[in-house]
Amino acid sequence: MAGQTSALDFLMGKVLAPGRECGDCVACCDLLYAPELKKPAKQRCENCTGTGCGIWQERPSVCRNWHCVWRMLGAMPAETRPDRLGVMFEIRTPDAPRNILTKRYIRGISLGPVENFNAPLVQKAIDMFSRARVPVWLDNKGQDVCVHPPRPIQDVLIHGLPAASPEVAAEVEKWRFIYDPL
Repeated sequence: MAGQTSALDFLMGKVLAPGRECGDCVACCDLLYAPELKKPAKQRCENCTGTGCGIWQERPSVCRNWHCVWRMLGAMPAETRPDRLGVMFEIRTPDAPRNILTKRYIRGISLGPVENFNAPLVQKAIDMFSRARVPVWLDNKGQDVCVHPPRPIQDVLIHGLPAASPEVAAEVEKWRFIYDPL
């Protein structure tokens, strides 16, 4: 998966990949929380036609302004569109992050069983985000699990444990340089 925009570059902005359209993918209609529509997360929107939005012109701002990672990152191939991949990746920037690795991160949500995360293309996407030093969390039955950075780095950044080695300490500092200022 190669492209002109790095995962970290796109993570910092809201730029859509040129030529990327949702087509008949409606993954966000199932997964997105839309308070204006009284629609909970992980429940099909009543305005979804099955191939698009029935109120497209009048859709609320949460639907207008939200885009999955596939729409934003041209480096992801067509077959990684959420409905084809079985996993939707989103950018999260919570108002009250739980830790440094949840200030700005990518979250994967399975459109079906959690085994979807084991698919080769899903792993390839996670590897691409990982190489760009982007935190990656996966929704495992409602519980977010951090899959990148590796556990020794998580132990320091999330749990405050001492670095297991000078190499881990050096890597932790790289993560802090990127995410502490956020």
